[in-house]
Amino acid sequence: MSSFIPGNKLGPYEIVEQAGAGGMGEVYKAKDIRLGRIVAVKVISGLTAKNPDLRQRFEREAKAISSLNHPHICILYDVGQQDGQNYLVMEYLEGETLSGRLRQGAMGTDELLKYAIQIADALDKAHRKGLVHRDLKPGNVMITKDGAKLLDFGLAKLKVSGGIVEGTVETKTTPLTGEGTIIGTLQYMSPEQLEGKEADARSDIFSFGTVLYEMATGKKAFQGSSQASLIASIMKEEPRSISQIQPMSPPMLERVIKQCLEKDPDQRWQSSGDLKRALQWVSEGGSQIGIPISISKRRKLNEKVLIGASALLLATTAFFGTLYFKKANEPVEVVRTHIHVPEGHNFETFTGGSFVISPDGLKMAFTAHDTSGGNDYIWVRSMNSLESIKLDGTEDAFFPFWSPDSKYLGFFTFGKLKKILASGGPSLTLCDAPDGRGASWNKDEVILFTPDWEKSGIHRVSAAGGKSTPVTVLDTTFKDFTHRWVEFLPDGKHFLFFARTEGDAGGDQDAICVGSLESGEFKRLFPAKSNAVYTSGHILFVRESVLMAQPFDADGLKLTGNEFPIAENVSYLIGWHRGVFSASPNGYLVYRMGAVENRSNLLVVDPEGKALDSIGEQLPRFGPRISHDGNFITVDVSDQANANSDLWIYDLVRGISTKFTFGTEIDRGAIWSPDDKQILYTSIVKESSRIYVKSVGGADSARLLYESTFTLWPGDWSSDGRFVAFIHDDNSDIWILPVQGGGEPYPYLKTTFLESWPTFSPDGRWLAYTSAESGKEEIYVAPFPNYTGKWQVSTNEGDRPHWSRDGKKIYYLNNQDSIMVAEVDGSGTSFKVGKVRSMFKITGAWRPGRIYDVFPDEQRFLINIDPSMQSTAYIQSSSSVILVQNWAEELK
Repeated sequence: MSSFIPGNKLGPYEIVEQAGAGGMGEVYKAKDIRLGRIVAVKVISGLTAKNPDLRQRFEREAKAISSLNHPHICILYDVGQQDGQNYLVMEYLEGETLSGRLRQGAMGTDELLKYAIQIADALDKAHRKGLVHRDLKPGNVMITKDGAKLLDFGLAKLKVSGGIVEGTVETKTTPLTGEGTIIGTLQYMSPEQLEGKEADARSDIFSFGTVLYEMATGKKAFQGSSQASLIASIMKEEPRSISQIQPMSPPMLERVIKQCLEKDPDQRWQSSGDLKRALQWVSEGGSQIGIPISISKRRKLNEKVLIGASALLLATTAFFGTLYFKKANEPVEVVRTHIHVPEGHNFETFTGGSFVISPDGLKMAFTAHDTSGGNDYIWVRSMNSLESIKLDGTEDAFFPFWSPDSKYLGFFTFGKLKKILASGGPSLTLCDAPDGRGASWNKDEVILFTPDWEKSGIHRVSAAGGKSTPVTVLDTTFKDFTHRWVEFLPDGKHFLFFARTEGDAGGDQDAICVGSLESGEFKRLFPAKSNAVYTSGHILFVRESVLMAQPFDADGLKLTGNEFPIAENVSYLIGWHRGVFSASPNGYLVYRMGAVENRSNLLVVDPEGKALDSIGEQLPRFGPRISHDGNFITVDVSDQANANSDLWIYDLVRGISTKFTFGTEIDRGAIWSPDDKQILYTSIVKESSRIYVKSVGGADSARLLYESTFTLWPGDWSSDGRFVAFIHDDNSDIWILPVQGGGEPYPYLKTTFLESWPTFSPDGRWLAYTSAESGKEEIYVAPFPNYTGKWQVSTNEGDRPHWSRDGKKIYYLNNQDSIMVAEVDGSGTSFKVGKVRSMFKITGAWRPGRIYDVFPDEQRFLINIDPSMQSTAYIQSSSSVILVQNWAEELK
């Protein structure tokens, strides 16, 4: 019996007649007496007006649903409450429910696709607003003269029973078992909903798949004689093949529905938008769709790849062609498509970009940068999706790598090796890795990695975390400088890696090697200057921007043929000795084309960050330093073609630039003497790092002050000219070099933590520096020349400190790339830190080197930014990312 009779009023709505009833309450046809229109009023059962928190949540959720404006979603007009009754006012629809239509049997393909595309479009609109239906079923779809209308969107979340807001609504239907059993909704619920997990958009996609199955066959996808058997069917069983029930149904439609019904949400369609486009493709292809389509088959390297509007067709065809309907006797086609950066981002450029395909070939991870000034993050894209998902907790990550089961990603960040679920979650620290250079993960839960960029062999650590131990030892016979870019072979006991020799720039004996996890022994396979990946019986590597394939017997660990090219113009970073590519065992290959432009802009900005001027052309410039009189700037300019760098001086008064150092060495880290007449810098020559000093006039030769087999990083020159503070990179400790009167360098601060960026106060009594002793980088100040204690300056991470000219302020960079300034007082025997405030944010900071400097007037700042971080057009114009499926077919 209904609660209301014709003529009763709920607010301004006059009841006309009862229209139906369901698990959420009763539905009435009513008239809005203010507007004179017919509406549907749904009285919600179980929601009590006595609980203000629940009532507010009800109203909040209803308001969100009312924001949906879509031709295939039933409009929610109003929400109200009267005499303890909560009600919703909705668009009144005339027609029949989809469940009523399906009582007549299965739908024809054209009819099915018409309504399916409309429903998918409605889901896509709602999901983009963060709204999930949670109770998608034929009874919640109305078929009207204007097409399908999705009912009760999100209202499942509004039902309240016993004071608890539930996540699902059970609708009263014909019971499967005895009298009174209410389990109708279960037949359309996703496995994760049955497990009590939070429903998301992919849960709706599963439910939609069950609806599509019923539309195609006239039968329910999952059935059972009891509630328990029905749940078991949904959790473990596959529905009967659609083609067995409806032989004329398009094969591709079955593939689309099958992917909706994957038990694992990660294997389903990842968005309703992608699902809609797949359904549209089926609709446009006709009844014969499902036959593999020849998209692209090229035998020459210089043919153009397909782009633009065909990208969706390429990607979808590639996915289904591989996973579902490849026939044994049909030729396998090579398929190429472009990978595009997420909106508002560009592909990270410092490392050339990292693109890694999962071992199962179903997903790809890459690093991307927020062009609005955010951090680099890892993004994950399913191969069957055009959308990518950002992984929170991977800020400033680089060189990601997959677990063998494709469920986890490892990565480097902030001096640590970490891992995270590829579907998202907290990131977990595994071990220290000061400046990692590649990693690989085998089925025995062993991770091999290179912890630092120099003087490091391959290390191993458990995937559960712990202390890492060395596996390979640098071969002094070949003058090995580093072992990096490790990749496990299929047996998980042997691995490939790159051995760089002689120094930071590499040498003539650089090679790709194969090593043993058990013994640590390795042998050189062939000379090369590249990372290497094994797949499809070949080692892939880059030689002079050409992606090469070298036949290789992974069981016998030996080469079996000559190398040959498979792709031209592949991005390659000389400084890293790394090509930007990845491959999976099932035939996917991804690589970046074109030059990766490691360039920077030198900008002069005011204290609010407003640009005042730019200095010089865009070049790969590092470590800008301003002279004490503010008239000159030194920078390290990298010559990527020759893998070296030289120092240049910009004359700001005359507007000219001159080269200061010459040769094949890597010269960098310039600092000015207090009188601006000399420049001190580091020069890296093969196996040694040397500190030189040279007059600005250039009349005399550079004078060697100190030499080490470890990398040396100059920090600052004291105002009295007596000392230079520098970083000794055997353990990143702060050392002092006496410049006047001779004397040997000595450690000032030697700890187990990473220190950097030492800088003297103007009066020479204090030394500011960065340390990671707390687990994150912070700015500290300690007395000089004797270290007797310290004071922390930064409040939420910081590095690259810079003293004001009067010594009363310290500028530094925080973890959001904002210039901070701290008021300090070092006039007494103890140090005092006052107010700390933010000045401005650097958008697109060029990470290597100093990043910024302060002019003597402190009204202008010099910042070094990456132009690619300012505009997505820059990167897209200089490079493309290509995904190839079945690349090895071209070798046959």
